[in-house]
Amino acid sequence: MALREANRHAPNRTVTRVILDENGKDAWAAVAKHVEPKALLIADEHKAQPGL
Repeated sequence: MALREANRHAPNRTVTRVILDENGKDAWAAVAKHVEPKALLIADEHKAQPGL
């Protein structure tokens, strides 16, 4: 999984993580660990995406 930061005022970061399975539960666990709660999330159309 890749989490990409778009930040106008600082360098952009990409965080990559291996998740157990391609499902919403594991994807959300990675997001919760690495993304600030008030961040705007934009997801692709992967099957784990519903709910993101």
